[in-house]
Amino acid sequence: MTITQDNRHDMHSVLIEKLGRETATTLMELLPPVGWADVARRSDIDGARLATAQDLQIMTASTSVQFGLVCAEFAAVRAEMSAEFAAVRAEMHDGFAEIRIEMYKSFHRNTFQLISAMAAINAIIVGVAGVLIKTL
Repeated sequence: MTITQDNRHDMHSVLIEKLGRETATTLMELLPPVGWADVARRSDIDGARLATAQDLQIMTASTSVQFGLVCAEFAAVRAEMSAEFAAVRAEMHDGFAEIRIEMYKSFHRNTFQLISAMAAINAIIVGVAGVLIKTL
């Protein structure tokens, strides 16, 4: 049988007649606001607690597995990035080595040209000095 608000009101009115307003109100407040079938028993709560604990264990295990997969993916990305950076460093090292060699060659080529030019100037100076000496 479902208890309606009208049933509760009628019961409260009868209790007021028999016990007085204060006692009737106190008694009504002690009753659950719903039927007894809707009131949870300790066994209901214990069952819900056990089910929740099992759900949490399953969720924890699943989360651990998923976290392990994410960590593995990060490790793979980290290894790939490390390899890529190593390749870039090697390429830069080779490129700078080529530039150093080119600069070294250019420096020595310019040095040789400067020495040749100085030798030519020196020969001219020696020639001019020889002419001056003869004319004196």
